[in-house]
Amino acid sequence: MPSGADWEVVLAEYSTAQLRSLQETITTDFAELVAAGIPVTQIVASARLNAVLVGLEEEQPEAETELRSRYGPAVSTELIGLTQDDACNRRDDCRPLMGGLKIRPQGSSAYFCSSAFQAEKNGVRMLVTAGHCVQDWGSGHVWENGADRFGTAANHTLPPPGTVSNPVNADADLGWIKTDAFESITPANTFIRTDEEDIKSFDHIATNNMQPEGDPVCRSGATTKWMCGLIINTAANKPNGEGHMISNVWVMNKDAEGGDSGGIVVERYEAPPHGEFAYRAAGVHVHSGNDQTCLSDPTKCRAWYSTAQDLEDLTQLVICRSSGC
Repeated sequence: MPSGADWEVVLAEYSTAQLRSLQETITTDFAELVAAGIPVTQIVASARLNAVLVGLEEEQPEAETELRSRYGPAVSTELIGLTQDDACNRRDDCRPLMGGLKIRPQGSSAYFCSSAFQAEKNGVRMLVTAGHCVQDWGSGHVWENGADRFGTAANHTLPPPGTVSNPVNADADLGWIKTDAFESITPANTFIRTDEEDIKSFDHIATNNMQPEGDPVCRSGATTKWMCGLIINTAANKPNGEGHMISNVWVMNKDAEGGDSGGIVVERYEAPPHGEFAYRAAGVHVHSGNDQTCLSDPTKCRAWYSTAQDLEDLTQLVICRSSGC
């Protein structure tokens, strides 16, 4: 573990095998549960919570009591809400909203950015991107995915810029767009990886101390699409060339290109079964190295991102970690 990382040993009351077995039992009883008025929409064995989570389409306070009377104390419920088939045809025509999409301010013919992840603040759903994308067009500006609007710019972490030679300090380069009410559909914790047929999810974030030098991370953006590399520096201070000195950015060894700003960065780790990968939300891509320098010497490739933890610490936004957020 990284030096200084907090850790704790906790007794797991149920084994993974027990949880998986219970998950299959409840799945077999799906039709019976729905007929009994329990609006089940997902059953999952959660190692993190050491319980079988039964997702519900609508709030039903008595559902957990009923399920525990049937299956025992290893069952918990969570509100997921109504679900629908994904209609993700490509990065600029995709629903539900997710990480790695191509988003643009309304009225722009050339300017575009990428999306990172959905988050909530005081019950209001937001789509997170880079702060300079929001600052460039201003709060209240309508944003679109393809030809369809999905929300209006809400805020960002950037103060008014200084000059290139005398930049103003900024704690992070993060922005968020308030999504329209009809966009609050599930799942809310997904991102597009290589293409529209390759959509993955995450159920927690990688805190700053979980992202040491040498760890593998991947980025999904509108221009360079899906790219994986390694963290080569942590907690760097980086002038962005637009009048800001961005503090506490992490550095990966794979360059990005224009339009990738705001793209999701995830930490990748191996999960059972062997060879399968799972993901944690790690951050938001904010700045790239020089393309020509990178092409002539791949060891000089760089891309910078503000972290998921900094988003939550600085803005009180809570990143959606489950299908229903």
